[in-house]
Amino acid sequence: MADSKYEIPHDSDVTPEDINPGADLTDADLTNADLSNADLSNVDLTNADLTNARLVKANFSKGDLRAADLSGSNLNQADLSDANLFAVDFPTPLHGVNLAGADLLSADLSDAHLQKADLSGVLLISVQ
Repeated sequence: MADSKYEIPHDSDVTPEDINPGADLTDADLTNADLSNADLSNVDLTNADLTNARLVKANFSKGDLRAADLSGSNLNQADLSDANLFAVDFPTPLHGVNLAGADLLSADLSDAHLQKADLSGVLLISVQ
């Protein structure tokens, strides 16, 4: 069950009740959203706009975040293990983020600070 602490200020089609495992949030405008501690495992966030979103300790494990915009978002201690992160431009910092087994093909990590990040099992092909 979703927690009312989630804030989604820019997309009237997405409510706090939609923030749950397996949700289809394709193309959602989650700009400036606060989804800290959310369980979004197996979520579909393909092409979603997460600009300046607060995603601290959120669980995106096994999620599909292909081409999601994470510019300026806070992913500290988030779980992105086994997630599809194809062509994602990662924000900085990524302190304590779990990227174990994630697909980072064509991802841009050029400005990311990966302090205490878990990159075990990650194949870094075409990563910037």
